[in-house]
Amino acid sequence: MSMELQAKLEDLVVNADSGDGLVHVTMSCAGKVLKLDLNSSVAGWDREIVESLILTAINNAVQAKEELIRTETQRMLKERGLDNDNFE
Repeated sequence: MSMELQAKLEDLVVNADSGDGLVHVTMSCAGKVLKLDLNSSVAGWDREIVESLILTAINNAVQAKEELIRTETQRMLKERGLDNDNFE
C-alpha cells in the first residue's frame, strides 16, 4: 500500500451501529476504534446482549472500513490510469 494511501486512511473514518442505533462505533480506516457510544437505554441489560451489540457494531464498522478502503484504492488507481481495465 502506498504511503499516500496509508496517510489518507488515517484521516478517513467510518461509522456503524447495531440494535437500531443502540450501539454506535466510529473507526478509522487504519482500523483504530475511535469512539464507542452506548445508548443509555442499554444500562441494566443482560451483559451478553450488550456485548453482542458491541461486537456487531464493531464488525459492521470493519466491513464499512474495508469497503471504503476498496473504493479509495480503486479511485487512486484510476487517477493514475491503473484501473482494472488496463490489466485485462
